Amino acid sequence: MIRPRPFANPGNPGPAGAYHSSMLEHLRASFIALALLVLSASPATSLAQAPADHDASGPVTQIESHAKTQRAAAKARLDLIIAVLNGDLDRLDEVRFTESFITKTPRDQAIASIREVSIPGQGYDVLQTRRFDDLTIGAWIRSKANRDTYFTIRLGIEPIQPHRIDQLEIKSVPPPGSDLTAPWRELDEAIAKKSFRTGLAVMELRPDGSHDMIHMLNPDDRRGIGTMGALFVHLALAELIDEGGATWDKKLAIDETLRSLPDTRTSKLAGGVELSLSQYARRAMAEADNTCADHLLAHLGRERVELARDRIRAAAARDADLDPATRPGGEPFLSIMENYRLKCGVTTLITRYAEATNDERRLLLENEVPNAEIHLTLLQLWKKPQELLRVGWTASPRELCFVGATLIQLSSKPNSAWAIDALRPPQQAAAQLGTTFVASRVGGEPGADAGLWIAPRNDGRMIIMSLIFNDDAPLVADQTNAIKAKAIEILSIIP
Repeated sequence: MIRPRPFANPGNPGPAGAYHSSMLEHLRASFIALALLVLSASPATSLAQAPADHDASGPVTQIESHAKTQRAAAKARLDLIIAVLNGDLDRLDEVRFTESFITKTPRDQAIASIREVSIPGQGYDVLQTRRFDDLTIGAWIRSKANRDTYFTIRLGIEPIQPHRIDQLEIKSVPPPGSDLTAPWRELDEAIAKKSFRTGLAVMELRPDGSHDMIHMLNPDDRRGIGTMGALFVHLALAELIDEGGATWDKKLAIDETLRSLPDTRTSKLAGGVELSLSQYARRAMAEADNTCADHLLAHLGRERVELARDRIRAAAARDADLDPATRPGGEPFLSIMENYRLKCGVTTLITRYAEATNDERRLLLENEVPNAEIHLTLLQLWKKPQELLRVGWTASPRELCFVGATLIQLSSKPNSAWAIDALRPPQQAAAQLGTTFVASRVGGEPGADAGLWIAPRNDGRMIIMSLIFNDDAPLVADQTNAIKAKAIEILSIIP
């Protein structure tokens, strides 16, 4: 049983679409009297919003210099909404929304929804409040009329005067102590009906660094993750910077020999153009820019990335009471271009590589793979899965959750915010999610689809989720996206 806790210390996507289950609807009917969800079209500084692609050492912004005023304004807007919910409907005229908000949700509709949740004469107890950043604040409230009715509020304001409301989410949540394991069972049953292989792990990370595994399905089965492997490159970079071996604003020049596929804005840059490490990281993670990922791998060196990967593997094995020495490993960490050279050629190189020992693979990477020709026709027609477990990148869901937890802990250190900021999805994608997920990385290749989602919930809990799908045939995106959407929906309503 998972119980909601009062807000903890603040910590630092998923597909669009819906996947509704009868059990979820039953939970809403049983535990939730009213539900309201109002999201702005583009939150001013929602945690889901992507940071700008610039050097990490930029000047102090005007928003930062007026942080105290902004925090006070956000708290005042939250107090106003709570007063209205407590029955002071005369103050509805004071509620002001930004133009971007009402473009998505007309004012009349938003006001009507707030009215539905208000309880004149009785109102709500405020159990806890939490500040997400200078412009975003939240609260956990309970109805005085019905002690089993709980809501969370998340409110954001525009950064400049008059600090109108730019994001408002009032969500009904089940009461503490409710037995809400059934939705996870339904999810497992839905997965069991699919022909593809699936692994799932959901972790709660506590402020002290400890964790609980909330739900798991085949959490320790390593599967192919395709270009999601770039996440380990990002982890190694963040660890190097944490050790003092580099800074996020360090410049790195474009090397024409490291251009990867497909074409991106980075791959089109001329050789010698310099980008900061934060820019490389941002593009490699949030934009899935393979050229940036391969530049970072070359900069770090294969050995450093392999060490970061192997540390994660060992930690996850210990957490699962497995002996790390009995787990397969030690394979060379491929660049994305090397994976293309192995899988989009007409030679027997991929078979030889798959069947080779790790030492023999390193020799192939040094002597033969760099000269292997990529056949564009094969690249364009590449749909059949190829050697997902022996050629490419593998991980288990638990291991990916441990990567997420490590990045969160690194991001909390001075000058290390980019460990998480680089993973934040673009603003438009974040708005489509309609969730509090603030960081994600997805990737794959034919037959493999993997994702990591990091979400600080409105009740203060830090949730990390990983899903990996593998199949011997091309995966059907609608089917895997439906499972992702259902898992995200469960996380958004289950305490």
